[in-house]
Parts: sequence; structure tokens; C-alpha cells
Amino acid sequence: MLLTIHDANLQKIGFIDNEKQETLNFYDDTWTRNLETASSTFEFTVSKKELLGDTANQPLYNQLNERSFISFKHNRQMYLFNIMKVEENERWVRCYCENLNLELINEYTNAYKAEKAMSFAEYLDAFDIPQFAMVTLGVNEVSDQKKTLEWEGQDTKLARLLSLANKFKAEVEFVTRLNDDSSIKQLVLNVYHQADDSHTGIGRIRSDIRLTFEKNIKSMTRKVDKTEIYTMIVPYGKAKEQPENGPEVRVYIGGLPAWEEKNDKGIVIFKQEGNCLYAPHAANLYPSTFGASTQDNKWIRKDLEVDSDDPKVIRAAGIANLRKNAYPAITYEVDGFVDVEIGDTITIHDKGFVPSLDVRARAIEQKISFSNPANNTTIFGNFKELENRASGDLRTVFERMVENSRPYNILFSTDNGVIFKNNTGQSTLRPTLKRGNRTVNATYRFVIDGSIVGAGLTYTVNASKITKPTVITVSAWVGEKEVASDEITFVGVSDGLNGRDGRDGIAGKNGVGIKGTTVLYGISASDSITPGTWAQTPPKLVQGQWLWTKTIWAYTDNTNETGYQKIYIARDGNSGVDGIPGKDGVGIHSTAIAYAKGVSGTVPPTTGWVSQVPSVPAGQYLWTKTVWNYTDNTSETGYSVSKIGEQGAKGDKGDTGPQGLQGPKGDQGIPGVKGADGKTQYTHIAYADTVSGSGFSQTDTDKAFIGMYQDFSTTDSRNPQDYRWSKWKGSDGRDGIPGKAGADGRTPYVHFAYADSADGRTGFSLTQDGTKRYFGHYSDYEKSDSPDPTKYKWMDTFSDFDFGTRNLLANTQTLANNTTNSNTSEHWQNFIIARSKEAGAVVTQTSIVPLTGKEYILSFYAKASKDNYPIRCHFFNPSTTITVLTSNGWTSPSVADGQARLNISTEWKRYWVKYTQGPTDSIKTVLIGRHGSRYDGGDNNTVVEICAPALYEGHVVKDWSPAFEDVQDQINSKADSALTQAQLNKLNEVNSAMKAELEAKVSLDTLNQWVKAYQDFVNTNNANRAQAEKDLADASARVAKLENNLSDMSERWNFIDSYMTSSNEGVAIGKTDNSSSMLFSPNGRISMFSAGNEVMYVSQGVIHIENGIFSKTIQIGRYREEQDFINPDRNVIRYVGGS
Repeated sequence: MLLTIHDANLQKIGFIDNEKQETLNFYDDTWTRNLETASSTFEFTVSKKELLGDTANQPLYNQLNERSFISFKHNRQMYLFNIMKVEENERWVRCYCENLNLELINEYTNAYKAEKAMSFAEYLDAFDIPQFAMVTLGVNEVSDQKKTLEWEGQDTKLARLLSLANKFKAEVEFVTRLNDDSSIKQLVLNVYHQADDSHTGIGRIRSDIRLTFEKNIKSMTRKVDKTEIYTMIVPYGKAKEQPENGPEVRVYIGGLPAWEEKNDKGIVIFKQEGNCLYAPHAANLYPSTFGASTQDNKWIRKDLEVDSDDPKVIRAAGIANLRKNAYPAITYEVDGFVDVEIGDTITIHDKGFVPSLDVRARAIEQKISFSNPANNTTIFGNFKELENRASGDLRTVFERMVENSRPYNILFSTDNGVIFKNNTGQSTLRPTLKRGNRTVNATYRFVIDGSIVGAGLTYTVNASKITKPTVITVSAWVGEKEVASDEITFVGVSDGLNGRDGRDGIAGKNGVGIKGTTVLYGISASDSITPGTWAQTPPKLVQGQWLWTKTIWAYTDNTNETGYQKIYIARDGNSGVDGIPGKDGVGIHSTAIAYAKGVSGTVPPTTGWVSQVPSVPAGQYLWTKTVWNYTDNTSETGYSVSKIGEQGAKGDKGDTGPQGLQGPKGDQGIPGVKGADGKTQYTHIAYADTVSGSGFSQTDTDKAFIGMYQDFSTTDSRNPQDYRWSKWKGSDGRDGIPGKAGADGRTPYVHFAYADSADGRTGFSLTQDGTKRYFGHYSDYEKSDSPDPTKYKWMDTFSDFDFGTRNLLANTQTLANNTTNSNTSEHWQNFIIARSKEAGAVVTQTSIVPLTGKEYILSFYAKASKDNYPIRCHFFNPSTTITVLTSNGWTSPSVADGQARLNISTEWKRYWVKYTQGPTDSIKTVLIGRHGSRYDGGDNNTVVEICAPALYEGHVVKDWSPAFEDVQDQINSKADSALTQAQLNKLNEVNSAMKAELEAKVSLDTLNQWVKAYQDFVNTNNANRAQAEKDLADASARVAKLENNLSDMSERWNFIDSYMTSSNEGVAIGKTDNSSSMLFSPNGRISMFSAGNEVMYVSQGVIHIENGIFSKTIQIGRYREEQDFINPDRNVIRYVGGS
């Protein structure tokens, strides 16, 4: 059995396989499935062991934590479990898992009363189970039923779901479906009608399985329980029309004709008299009181409310309930594996009755152990007697019919097996014909390769004739008729050659033990910056800050390691909903304490109790008696005892005490020996054309190689051999692959304007007089500037400079990631429209893990078929939103599930919601356009349409833009020449706009810093670590030289145009001919491109490299791989140690 470990995002991170030694293995496992709770649990234990694939600080078994998941496949069905509890010590890890999400298990739903008759699916929506628990309704066998139900108090969503199923007389099961990448595809809820004479419920009828004790099962325990039986029911319903102030009007069955049911012997089993239903046969077997079988009142009564006002329906429900509860419940617990699923119905032959019974029972609970199948058990219940009412003669005929319907089987036995070694020996084959458990006399015919080689009761096979695997076909004959046929194969084998001795394994390294451990504590306002001060005692905790723990392990090889742990000290949370009032408690009214001395340590004294501690001789006992008097006039008494010790023997000498205080300063010591004169060390630098020092020079910095050495002389050596040479200037690269010829272009023009308002209509001007706050731009192929303000895109030049961030929602132009089934094929301005008039959301899409304290803007276009129509938006699961502000002006702090309320019009308009986020490490979901009769005065007839959603990090409200993934898809699709020209025009417009804005906002000093940062980046990547200081000094000289050459602002813009670009995807550094560049994305990802392809990127603290060459060494942890200096054609791995 293979167990797969998933992380919190359901990505596969490891495996546990008992069939492979090089992986983790599990044991002591139990998979428990239960029909009643519609859920299952899985417990298992894993031994801690190191694997070849483990990293230094992260062994695979550490991934078995409370944030992980476990999955496995059983009978072609995938099962996914949430790790709920983890217990571990230094040798093992034990996990307890459940197969449902926390929303169902832990989330509570409030009291609910339906105003009208509702279906099963409508109740699910009312409890928010499909939306927030991510459950999809699959099979629904009770979809035609509607009921008016009520729940008081709070329940978990799982408990409410099971209660709902019980009220609909249904059974439920959960089925987990995963995508190919292990991400969750669906959690499907299937709803079946409860099992009865017409429905199978969950599972199926397994007529192929019949269990009999001591035949095909080793142990079976039968339990009979009559604690819940009753033999009389008074069923009733409620009238539809009820008085406002009067008593409740009920509907009974007394007006129906009399009814009864008899068994084959004419005994009345069930009957109706007046308003009551009786089970007289059961009442005689199980009377209500001792001796009540001879009395008139022997009934056990129950009143049953039925959700109907039709007397016929009420009586039918009462009869069905009485059939189920008039007789004891019988369950069977079967040891060993039974190949059934939960809910399957099988036949059990029960010899506990006289005569014995065949009963039909359902699998209601199952425990499976994959590592030790001997522990498997299955519990069967809900039994129904199948057949046991036939007379003796009729039973004999029935058994003969059953016997005649059974097939013949041939069983084989041999006296020397079916495998011969080295062509020696023989074996006698003896077949036996069986029909059921009965042996049948027969003769046999033996056939090899179509030829009859023998007939009779046995056949002897000689090894010398078995030159290849030989199949013998045996047919059984009864009288003159062939009744059965089967095959058996004989094989000959020979001894093989001895294998070579295996090579010795690699010697293990010496073990290293822990010599000492030091634990220190500190407080920090950051989870990434360690505290500046450490102490051996925990400091005072500060809400909103982090408690750090530093552990230093000192090893016996004089090395050490340091590890850190950090815990966030949370601020006070919001007040929760008041709980259900508790019962009146019992408190302590008073407490009395008394003391006494005694000679026994087990029997308390009976006298001598006083309120003060007495003097107790050595060797006797001091007793303490405490009497607690409670407010309900009861009391309790408790005793404690301690022995007064006698004079003990003299103890061993104690350990040496701690170091004493420092003594007074001593006299001046004897002067030491005069030390040697110190020396000054000098570094010498020279330049050359080759690695051997050819073209030696001490002044020409344009040469390709630099040499360095150090000594104590101030004079530079003229000997090239004294220097260590390194190349510090790269050679020119080869020309790249020529690009395709572009289409004939048209000259694009960028137009600028200025105004006093954000829409450009107030104070519009084509020139800047120094007072205009708003700057506008657009591009086209016309040379003249347009006087129309609507053509320009306007920005506030007085606001903070903001490059903007990318759209965090992918595929929002096509709404391909919308999980709500609301997408249409219609468009508005090239955007797919999502439409809904049902209660619920219009657009639902997963987004990102938000950063603590950050603001996020949710933007979208919407309209409704009714003006000023209310909708809601959510940023939820988990609920970590701190504040909400909408474009309508609605605001609220600490809202649940990021709830935001807006009112939308009948025209397409853009709306936005601003969220401030608290701490979380979970991916959140954006939900747009939730509406309906249950929300803020909405209804179920108004149509709501949504398109062009976008989510940005920051406080600046932006219009829609494509996500980084969308842009990458466009690049990969290789746009045609027309689209490329449009993109070039757009980039030209953005570049010119940024240029004009930077002229107004960015100072010359800031630009100088960009130039220097770029040169530092280029030089640092071309130099090695040994020449870092020299490279930086030379780079500074080249920067100064470059700045002298940049005589005016235009040359600086040429530099930026050539090496730097900025867009929604981030800031790119490198030449614009796509030969090589680096991209710094807003999400923290740093990418390196070569010839237009991404060859390396840094993301989430990990460097990813497609292809790389290490010319000398590579070190991972405490191991270094390098070229063998003896044989350059091989590599060696060395242990180098380290902390």
C-alpha cells in the first residue's frame, strides 16, 4: 500500500511505501469507516529514519505535521485525509487523520427555521455548505421531497448535515476527487434513500457473499440489544391550518379502516386499532413489565410525529418505524477481511437460532489494517430474516434444489509437488471432485497437448519428460457425462551458476554526539529579523511581536549548530457569539482544614484533630484533613499524609560550589619579554593580456587579466610569476539568431496634455504652465494633438509615484477560472460575461496568500436588471480581513469572511472594494456578486452580470489589466505582426508617458543611483568572489567615467531606454534586443533570460536553474563535489564538515 504525503496546497511532497526499504514505512495502522457518520478516520505510525533524498535540516518525516494531508487508493477509489493530530517522540511519529475538511468538522451553523417547504439542496444552500465547505451535490435520490424543518441551537455543519439526512430519511456519503496534479477537484456529497424493501441505500446487494462460522470466517460475534425496542406507536401529523392562539391541531389515523398483518402461521404481527399501531407478537416476546404477558397493558408506547397531514402517509410512516423497532437490534462482528464496501448487504448463516437462520445484514462499520490484515474487522447490522419458515419436508426439497444448482469443482493434490529440480524424481497427481462440501465419486481423464495420456483415479508424472512447462488438463466423468474440467501445470528447473560476491559498502563516518545544549530567548517585532538581545530566561511577552527561541547544539567534534523557533504573540481577538447557557453549577460554600499526628501512614487518626499544625515526633506521620462544604448542602472529605523523617546517614560529599566573586586587584606582574617588531602588509596589483602574464603592465587597466599578490614590501614586483592572474573582462558574445522581418510600420505619435481635474475636462491645456496637477497621454498615427480630453489617460502628478502591481487573478478576460457555473458566451468590450439570477455568487475564483497588513483592491464591472440592486463580495476562507471600504462608500472593520456590500445600477460601471489583511498562510478566495432573497433586500428574480474582475496589491485603484500568467500565455502564443505592432505602439506610449512623468518627479541624483546600480549588477556577476573588492573599486571608476560622458539628460534617457524597462510585469534590466536580461517581478520573483528564454529564477528563497556548469566545485551542506585532481575525467564527493 502506497501512502502519498501532500503539503497544505495538496502538492505531492513524499511517499510512504511498505514495499520499499528506501522510503518511509508505516505500521500499527487502522482505517475506520462508519455508515452512520458518513466519514472515515485513518491512524498510522511511521518510524523516524533518514532517507537519501532528505535535506540536512528537513527529513521527510517532518512533513507529517498538522498542515499536511495523506491520500491512498483503495478499490480504484481515491481517499484524501486531513492530518488532525500528531504525536511523536525520538523514534516514531503517529498521525490521526479524518477524511473531511475543517469547514465541515469544526464550523458551526446557527439555529434555523424554514418559512416554507424546502428541498434537500435548498437546505444545503441555507447552511452555506456548498459555498464555504466546497461541497458539490452529486447523486440526490430525495430531490423530489420538500419538508418544513426547524433546528434549535448550534451544530457543526457535519452534524447538521447528518440531521438533515435523517429528517429526509436519507443516507449520505462523501467522495473525494483529485486532479492529476493532486489538487482538490471536487468533494462530492451523494444522497441516497434510506435502505428499505425498495431501496439499497449506500452500497449494493452482494448476493455473491454468504458468511458461515468456521467455514469462510474464523470468528464471528453476535450481539442482541433490545434496549431501544417499543411495541406500540401513536403516529400523528400537524394540520396545515393552525389557530393563532389556540392549542396545536393534530391529525391522527383513527379515521382509516382497520388494518393488520399476519405471518405464514396466521399469527398477527402488526395491527391498527383506533389511533394506535401495535406489534402483538413482539409484545408477547418482550413484555413491558415482569409478568406483563398475562396482563392487558403489556405495550411499550412511543408517539411519532410525521411531516404530513395525510392520514395514509402518517400510517405508512408509523408502520415502517414499528417494523424497525419492534424487535431487538442484532449486529455481527466478523474478524478478518471481508471484501465489501460500507453499506453493502450480504447474507450471514446464523447457527445461533434453532433452526438456524439466513439473515441479510449491512456493513455498518469496518476497520482495515494494511500492514496487519489479521486485525481487520467488519460489523454488520440492520438484519432481516430471509427464509426460515418452511416445513421440514419443504426444507429438504429446498436444500436439494440448492445442492443441485451448485457447480462441480476439481481439487488437486500431489505427493511430490509440481516443480522438479535437475530432471529427477516423479510426482503422483490425485484429483478429487467436489460439489459444494460434498465429495462426488468420479473417474478422470488426463490430457497433454491434446493427447490422452492416462485415465483412472491418479496419474504419475516423471521429471525426465518435463522439458518445458507442461499443462495437464483433467476432466471428471460421472456416469457417462463429463461434469467438470480443470488444468494443472508441472515445471522443471535446474541449478543456476553461482553469482559473484558483492562489493564492500562505503564505510560509515564516525558518529557525532551532542556535548551540550544552550537555549536563549528574545523578543522581536519581525518574524524574519532575529532579536538583538538574548537571555537565558523568557522575556515579558508583548502582543503583536514574536518570541524567538535560539538553541545552540555543541557536538563532540567541536562543531556546533544553531536553530531558531519563533511564536507570534497574538493580539486580543474579537468577542465570540454567546454560548448556550450552562446548567446551574455547584460551588464550594466553605473549606475546613484540620491536622493530627498518627503512627500509621495508611489509616487516618480518629481523634486529636486540631486547627494548628501539631509537633510530630520523628518517624511518625502528619495527617491533613480537608472538608469541602458545597452550596447544595453536601460535603466531601479528603486526606493527605507525610512522614516526619528520622535522622539519616551522613551523605556523600557535595559537588564543588560555583565560582566565587572576583578578588581584589593583584600587584603589577613581572614585565614580559619584548616582542618582535610588527610588519605592514601590502597588496600589489598589475594587468596583462593573458593568464600567464604576457603584456605585463602596472597601469593599463584596459587589459583583460588582473593579477594580485601580498607581501611586506612597498615595492611592486616586475615579475609576472609573482602575481595570481584572473580574467576580469568578458569577451564579446556571438551574434544572436536574426529575427523575422517586421511588417511595414507606421509612425506612431505620443500626445500629451495637462488639466486641473482627474477627467481632464477642467483647465484642459496642451502645455504645462507649472500649475496643472493632472497629466494626460495617448498615442496614435496622427501628428496633431487632439483637443478632446476623453482621448487621454490621466494621472495625478502630485500623488506618490507608483509603478503599480500586476493583476493577481489569472484568466479574468475569459473567466476560465470561475468555479461558479455562471459563464456565458456573450462579451462586453471583449470580456466574457458571467450572469446569474439564482441565490449565490456570480463569480468565484481562488487568488493568493495575502500579506499581513497589506491593502488589496478588488475591481470589477457589473450591472443588474434592477437599479440600485444590492450585492455582496467576499475575500474569505480563512476570515482574516481587518477593514473593508467600497466604491459606494460602505465601510466596516473586522467583517466576517471579508464581506463587502455594494449597490449596482442597470448600466455597466466599474466598482471596487479595498481590503486590509491580517496574518494568514492560506490561499484565499474572491467571491463577487452574491445576491438573492437572503441578502440585504435582494430577490431571486433580478439578473446580475459581472465581467473583468481584477485584484491588486496596494492602495491605488486601477482599471483591469491582464495577469502575469495571461501575458506569458500571449508571449508563448507568438502573436502575429499586427498584434506585435500594436504592442510596440502601446509600449512606446507607456515609455514616453513614464519619461515625461519622471522628468517632473525624479531628480538627477535618483537617476545616477539607477546607473550605478546597473553597473554594479553587471560587474558583480562578471567577477568572482576573490576579486570582489577590486572589482567594486574599478566599477566605481567606470561609473564616474560614464557619468562624465553623459553630458546631458538625453544621453541618460538613451541609457535607460537601452537597459531598463518597466511594466505591470515588473522592472527589466538588460539590453532591449532580448539577448540577455533580468526581470524583477512584483511578487518577489527574479528571472534571468538568455536569447528570450528564462534560464534561471529566484522565488520564495529557492534558486531554480534549467542548465548550469560548475567549472570547479559545488557544495551542499557538509559535502563538496569537485573534479578529481588525479583523474580529471571523474568527480569526487568529500565531507568537509562545518556548522
